[in-house]
Amino acid sequence: MREPKLDKRIPKFLIEEGVIHLKISCQSLRERALLEFLYCTGCRVGEVEKINIEDLNWENCSAIVNGKGSKQREVYFTTECKVWLKKYLASRGDSCKALFVMEDMRMMQPEPSLEVIKQLFLNAGLERHWEKYNQLVKPGFFLEPTIAPEDEIPIGKSKIGGNPDIPRGFTWPDWEGHPMSFIAQINLEEFPMSSIDQNYPATGILHFFYPCDDDVLFSDEFLYDAFPKDQNVVLYTSDLSDLKRIQADPDIISFSSCLMNLKFENMIPVNSLINGKCLFDNDEEAYVLYENFCSSYYEMCNHDIGFRFFGYINGLQYDFQDADTELLFQADTNDEIGMQWDLSGLLYFYITKEDLLNRNFDEVFTDRVGT
Repeated sequence: MREPKLDKRIPKFLIEEGVIHLKISCQSLRERALLEFLYCTGCRVGEVEKINIEDLNWENCSAIVNGKGSKQREVYFTTECKVWLKKYLASRGDSCKALFVMEDMRMMQPEPSLEVIKQLFLNAGLERHWEKYNQLVKPGFFLEPTIAPEDEIPIGKSKIGGNPDIPRGFTWPDWEGHPMSFIAQINLEEFPMSSIDQNYPATGILHFFYPCDDDVLFSDEFLYDAFPKDQNVVLYTSDLSDLKRIQADPDIISFSSCLMNLKFENMIPVNSLINGKCLFDNDEEAYVLYENFCSSYYEMCNHDIGFRFFGYINGLQYDFQDADTELLFQADTNDEIGMQWDLSGLLYFYITKEDLLNRNFDEVFTDRVGT
């Protein structure tokens, strides 16, 4: 005997009064403009994320939307929506071509806060060392990759793996005739760079390339190269108006395309800096107390090794990082993405603070370390 058919569930919807309450509750121009656009066009959030300002036709209040399967369609918005969109765009102080950008990243604060770290440090019994230690804590970003299809990642957005979005006329980099692999790209406007250093570049994109063929990586020529800075290419693109997604040749090792979720952190220094600055003045008891502090810190952060942008490296066999050097990018081994560095190791991209201030990315140097 067949079970009786259930009535189809009717989707819930907002009545006009509910929409008005939503509009009243908006706390920024961005929220109001986004709500108006979503409500009157019926677009999905993922579709709106891909819309650029140039996709809008202000005269007839329409926009070109890229939907599922890269199918384009035209949607229309109201005059009221048009007014809020223009107010929102006029309030922005960036050069990003996207219609909607994240809330002002400059207001983003690193976690845990310096006050929280100080309290952990004092609780560990290290009060007299805080003044010196405080100067070594620095902000950085933990990047959590999420695999996403290429056609769902907007041109110019930060990503790990996949294909790079580069300016026309770009020549694919190589080392001694061996093509490099595309590792990642970082759109600096998606990060609160002024919280790292107000003089560092805050706009543009960094593209990271590195050879990934084992026959190259473990060859004597590569391992003992007299010019190790030639073993990577970090391309800095300041003008994002003419970016094009370039697919690597089939014979070049590539990785799954990933969006990245970022976590802004205050990071504690690597042990090499602690030792190099003689922070604890050969106080053996302080070193023991410091290990307890580190355990509390890492437990609170709830993660350890991964992809990173600025801050301090994750040390495996060693954790040396010079005080005058910035960690530009750390790539982790990730089987899901297809990245493998020396038996579950890490790949580091470094740059001196002076070169970064001068936008001199030709001097970036790399290091790999395995477990």
